[in-house]
Amino acid sequence: TGEVSKAAEGINPMREAEMLPSPRLLTSHLSYDVMPESVRQGICKVVVVLRNPKSLFNSTFQYEMLLPEEFQEVQTFDEYLDSQLTEVQDKITFGTWLNHVSGWWRNREKMKGNIHFIHYEDMIQDMSKVVADLAKFLNKNLSQEAINTATEYLQYGNMKTNPKTGNAFENVTVYPDTDTNRQQMFQASHMRKGAIDDWKNNLTVAQSERIDEYLYPRLEKIDLKFQYE
Repeated sequence: TGEVSKAAEGINPMREAEMLPSPRLLTSHLSYDVMPESVRQGICKVVVVLRNPKSLFNSTFQYEMLLPEEFQEVQTFDEYLDSQLTEVQDKITFGTWLNHVSGWWRNREKMKGNIHFIHYEDMIQDMSKVVADLAKFLNKNLSQEAINTATEYLQYGNMKTNPKTGNAFENVTVYPDTDTNRQQMFQASHMRKGAIDDWKNNLTVAQSERIDEYLYPRLEKIDLKFQYE
C-alpha cells in the first residue's frame, strides 16, 4: 500500500499522492464537504476515527500548549471551548469538531457502504475486534494470528514506546508564516495517556456541563453517541 511521505521542500503532497500506485492509503483532517466528489460519492473506502468530545478537546488542548506560542490558537481551555462550541467555522483550524464529525456522519448513506467509523474508546477496550472489523471492511481476509499480531502492535502502550509512532512529532519543523523561510523546531509528544476519561482530571464541572449543554442536543439530533468513561 502506498503512503504519502511527510511534505518536504519542493514536493507537492497532492502530486505525490496522485503518483502513488493503487491501492493508496491517504490521511486527512479535512471534513466531508471539502473532499473530492469521488470521496463523497463513496467511490473509495473511507475510515473515520471518532473520539468523545470531552476527551478530544482535552487532548487537543494539552497538545497545543506544547507548541511554540505563535502556533497556539488559544491560551486557555475556556478560549478553546469558545472556538469549538460555536456555529462559526473560522475560529479554529479545519473548523469545529462538531462540523467535522457531523458532516461524515450525516452523509454516510451517500457513501454506499464505503465508510467505516472507528471509535477511539473501542480501540482502547477491544482492539482485536476493531482490527477484525476493519479488515472485513477493507475486504482483507486476516488469520487470527495476523489479527493478534496487529492488536499487540497497536496497543496504546506499545505505540507510545515505539519510536516510529510515539516520537513522530517530537522533532517537527514548522514555518511561522509562508512568506519567509524561517524555521522553528519544537518537541511535543502527541501520545499522553490514551485514557477514555482523563478529561475528568482537567475539565471543571462547569466546563463539562458547558460541553454537554451545547453538544448533547446536536448529537442526539443526528443519533450519534459516545462513551465518556
